[in-house]
Amino acid sequence: MKLHTVGCLALLGLGLANCGGGGDSTPSPSQASTPAPAPAPAPAPAPAPAPAPAPAPAPTPTPTPTPTPTPASGFPYAGIYNANCPNACGFTEFYTILETGEYYVAVIDSTPTSGLEYGSYVGSGGAYTTSVNLFDYEDYSGGELVPGNATVTFSDGGFSLSEVYPRFQDAAQATAQLTYASGDARTLYGVPITMAQWAGTYNVAVGTTGGAMPVATNTSLTLGADGSFSVVVGYCTFSGNVTQHLQTGLFDVTATVSGSGCTMNGALTGIMTPLGYSSGDKSFAIELRSSDASRSALIYAP
Repeated sequence: MKLHTVGCLALLGLGLANCGGGGDSTPSPSQASTPAPAPAPAPAPAPAPAPAPAPAPAPTPTPTPTPTPTPASGFPYAGIYNANCPNACGFTEFYTILETGEYYVAVIDSTPTSGLEYGSYVGSGGAYTTSVNLFDYEDYSGGELVPGNATVTFSDGGFSLSEVYPRFQDAAQATAQLTYASGDARTLYGVPITMAQWAGTYNVAVGTTGGAMPVATNTSLTLGADGSFSVVVGYCTFSGNVTQHLQTGLFDVTATVSGSGCTMNGALTGIMTPLGYSSGDKSFAIELRSSDASRSALIYAP
């Protein structure tokens, strides 16, 4: 027996089975290494949030256009007229006609305040009559109220009229409403000028009845942007306020006359009539009277 065979028998006696020519080196299943688990895939990155949309810009509001003021309805011939007498009488009459048919007339000549008329038209169809009340500042000592009657016919934007008084007759005619200036289409009645634009100090002429003095010239009047005004005539101080008349270019006026030795003391009411407004050249008339017609004043800024 060879040595290799003896060695093998001895091992069998020990219960060992690892004997053979060269043997099998393949590991048993329990000895095989377990493969490492595959790494978990990396989580997908979260999607970036979508940017918030920029807010739409707020729409720019469209400015509301300022409406053109509309003269008050009522008397169809309301307005401001520059009337001239056809027989070259030497004076100009500025007719201010309200929407009620009530009217005022500033009579201007070289004095320059000659008189003040007021009344109220009655009629229809362009033909009207009225009882005229004329405060005459020149022809009567101290000024006097002279009653009369008038007939007037309106047509084509103007009018013609005749007036009859106890001691004289008058006639006047107008072809159109008074405008800001020659060649300007804007009427002083229909396109208002603000009180702030009228503010200033004016050299005025003043005619009165009731005792202040018949006619005062080169008198200073101050008109504030708030509508307040003041002027001194003889012993009398006129102070008051003007406010826009409805939606027209006219102004309503209330005034108080006061002063030691003044015989006109008391309340007056009336209107302020624009007579021209061009390149800073501002002209107006303030026409005032008492409720009993015993006192009146025409304040004229040429």
